[in-house]
Amino acid sequence: MLLQTQTGLMNIFIEPQFRNLCEEPLYTVQATDFKSIGSLELASYAEHKLDPEDSMFPFTAFAYAWHLEHILTPAQIQEIETVTESVNPEPSSYCWAGVVSELEDIDFDENSEESLDCFRVGYCLANELQESMNQPSKFESFLVYPLYRIPTNHELKTIWIS
Repeated sequence: MLLQTQTGLMNIFIEPQFRNLCEEPLYTVQATDFKSIGSLELASYAEHKLDPEDSMFPFTAFAYAWHLEHILTPAQIQEIETVTESVNPEPSSYCWAGVVSELEDIDFDENSEESLDCFRVGYCLANELQESMNQPSKFESFLVYPLYRIPTNHELKTIWIS
């Protein structure tokens, strides 16, 4: 789907390699300018790709439907097509983000409707993605963002919790 932005053009589609990666499809967003990518308000851990040899769409980012909701209607998002072949190479690693409900060892009174959700972010190599998705604590939601670089050892050993 081609979309005119205030500063350029965006091309939004679903690649076969990202269609069933996790709970919902991951959209590939190509743009003519970085300001258009910035309008998606992606999380800081969702990295962007720059291809200086691509004269039409040198900037690429990856987004989920809620990133697109402020620039497209729900009906337009439903119309975004899956292309027949993947445009990007297979990622070398992933950044993952998940929500875990941490209810163990917490005493709530019986009328309390409180829950303590814990947001976690981590990195894994491409061949470790399934293992990350199946960690002992079950994720209520689990999303991934492709990376086209190898995470540092520090990133691979760290899980951010908020």
